[in-house]
Amino acid sequence: MTVSAFENFVTAELKVSVVDAIGQAIINGTGSGQPSGLLTGITWNAANTITVTAIASDTMLQAIAKLNPAYTDGAKFAMSTATLFNSVYPLKDATGAYLFTNTESGGQHRLFGFEIVLDDNLPAGVILFGNFRFHGANIPQGAAVEVSRKIGFTNGLIDYRALTIADGKPIVPAVFVKIEVYA
Repeated sequence: MTVSAFENFVTAELKVSVVDAIGQAIINGTGSGQPSGLLTGITWNAANTITVTAIASDTMLQAIAKLNPAYTDGAKFAMSTATLFNSVYPLKDATGAYLFTNTESGGQHRLFGFEIVLDDNLPAGVILFGNFRFHGANIPQGAAVEVSRKIGFTNGLIDYRALTIADGKPIVPAVFVKIEVYA
């Protein structure tokens, strides 16, 4: 691998790491030195949380019903890949037929007409339903990747650093509903 190809590879990997860190903060961020996450930045209570021992199709309909109708246009389900394929798609009706036979439409997963966003930053068994346009994210500049050859000059070392400034928080917390599965 040439040096320039290696540097391009490292730069691409660092940018992916920055995007992953932002995604993690959007879901689980504490709000202290990082964005406020959806799971941590919203007060979850009986009005916006459904707690079940197993997911049923009625559970998903209850989540849709809990969301204020003013925010359903553009609403989506968000869940981990494990939750989708272990708990949601295996749902069957009384005859044993799968409820979700057309699991993809144009490459997008849908549930009762709502798009499903897969985000493995969400824990297995947690589903969010809401209008994610109401989670504000501010990233004033893209990721800056910098290279320094000064510190490790005598050892032939090169330091790479990716840095971005990002902030975010739920703008209207009432547009989110959480489903939690406790076995």
